Amino acid sequence: MFPCLRVSFYNKCLFISIFYLYRYCQGGELFHYIIEKKYLSEDVAAYIMKQLFAALDYLHSKRISHRDIKPENFMLYKKDDMTCIKMIDFGLSKDYSA
Repeated sequence: MFPCLRVSFYNKCLFISIFYLYRYCQGGELFHYIIEKKYLSEDVAAYIMKQLFAALDYLHSKRISHRDIKPENFMLYKKDDMTCIKMIDFGLSKDYSA
C-alpha cells in the first residue's frame, strides 16, 4: 500500500485527497481460492496460516490492529501460488502507538 496525497485549491478552499495504491493481485481472494479447491491439505493450510500470522505479527509489532481478519481480506498475489499472500482492507484498523 502506497499512500499518496493530493492537495488542490478550488475557490480559495483547500481540498486534500488521500489515495491508496495497491498492487494488483491476480490470484483473487483467499476465500474464493478455498471455495474453488473445496478442501486444503494440512500442509497447504499450515503454509497459508504461517504467512497470515507473520503479517499479523508484523502489524502488532508496529502497534496496529487490523480488526477485520477473514479470508476475504487476504489476496493471492498470483493465481494458484501460495507463496505470496497479501493482507488487504485496513478500513477498521486502529493504531495503538499513542
